[in-house]
Amino acid sequence: MGRHVVFTHPICRACHRHHTARDSDGEPGVCSRCRSRSTGLPRWAWKLTPMACLKCKKGFCKTARNQVYCSPDCRPSKHSITHGQAETFHIDGMTPAEYAFMRIMADRGIRLTFIGRNGKRFFLNGTHYRPDFQQDPHTYIEVCGTRQAYHANKAKWALFRTHYPMLSLKVVRPDGTEI
Repeated sequence: MGRHVVFTHPICRACHRHHTARDSDGEPGVCSRCRSRSTGLPRWAWKLTPMACLKCKKGFCKTARNQVYCSPDCRPSKHSITHGQAETFHIDGMTPAEYAFMRIMADRGIRLTFIGRNGKRFFLNGTHYRPDFQQDPHTYIEVCGTRQAYHANKAKWALFRTHYPMLSLKVVRPDGTEI
């Protein structure tokens, strides 16, 4: 009894070899090796093609396949979005819940100061706590994006209120309602 090998990969029309789906990102039925031989250009030739920025019309060479702007300054979004620690997105250093809260409060005419990483720290039993926003010198605001985050941090907020009774701490949802 002989073993039969069944290939599930497509066969290249030019060289008649099996190739994977990721090799056939251009012309269907032709592997990347044969495609680069026929055009005379390597697969990464898109990096060498000069392009005009959609906003400022300056010429630049791409660093990513779908890039259409020459720099972050030309992108339509004026806010920098980073993918940081704990696999969350940050907009200008804020979580999406904090950013939404700040925008809602700005629409209501309430001016807040985002404390971020460089704001005042409050020390609590060997650790420290930094609220999200400061409304006035004695009022701090913590934005709680999820119900799980609220329950995980209840003890920390209670400790803050006992250690600093002269300060007010408001825990709010991203829409501005107090919890």
